[in-house]
Amino acid sequence: MRFALTAIAAMMLALAACGGGEPAEEAGGEETAADTAATDTAEADVPVPEPEELPEDPAEASAEPVLGPQSRWSMTMGDLSLALEGDSVTGEYPLGTLKGTIDDRVLTFDYVEGDLTGTGMLQFDRTFQSFTGYQVMGEDTLEWIGERL
Repeated sequence: MRFALTAIAAMMLALAACGGGEPAEEAGGEETAADTAATDTAEADVPVPEPEELPEDPAEASAEPVLGPQSRWSMTMGDLSLALEGDSVTGEYPLGTLKGTIDDRVLTFDYVEGDLTGTGMLQFDRTFQSFTGYQVMGEDTLEWIGERL
């Protein structure tokens, strides 16, 4: 509020100093040194806001968050840890391990749970904050739902 009042007062002073808003030709001539000094003084009194603090490392300012499956997840089968190398994904969960590949936001995988093996698929949301999918176990299909921890 104080800044706004100061800015209005400075504009009024500048307007009065230059002849009330009339162009110099219509106000009776060219701008004088006194007019310029009054305008410069009025503008000098206007507070200048402080610049925002920038991060110490400029790369941090432009770095986007890394999106992908690599993370720890809370899911229907317990906590799941996924690691990513290229398009290859490996994971561990309480009942077993998985290995697969990711294409866009779809992870297709093979799993091992003791003597059981099978396939599965996870579809990640566009921000990689959650997924839905399934695990095929013989004739059964088990639903997997997870959220990033």
